[in-house]
Formats: sequence, structure tokens, C-alpha cells
Amino acid sequence: NYAEWAGIKFNHAVFLAWGISFALYYLISTQLGVFLSFLTLPAWITCGILFIIISKNAQKSLRFR
Repeated sequence: NYAEWAGIKFNHAVFLAWGISFALYYLISTQLGVFLSFLTLPAWITCGILFIIISKNAQKSLRFR
């Protein structure tokens, strides 16, 4: 488990992925008038993909320390 190995209690990758996904789809909802419930699945998928990318980059940078 990466969090245990790195000794972290708060996963910044999760927070960042969630925040970006939320902001993006909330903006789409308010600006384009799309009902927010229709954006739940795309937001969830985007959050998962962002988490994988951000987490991989964070782990890569810790590996070389």
C-alpha cells in the first residue's frame, strides 16, 4: 500500500483528483445548463483517471529521493 509505505495520512492525489473533477463538471453544469445528475458518471470516471495519473506521478517523484 503506497500510503503505508510513504507514511502519509492524507492522500493529496485523491483530494486533487476529486477537486478538479468536481470543479470541471460543476462548471459544465452551471455554464451549459446540464442537470448535475447527468454528469455524475463522467465525473466519477474522470476522477478515477485523474487519480491514477496524479498518483503515478507522485510515486515516481518519491522513488528518486
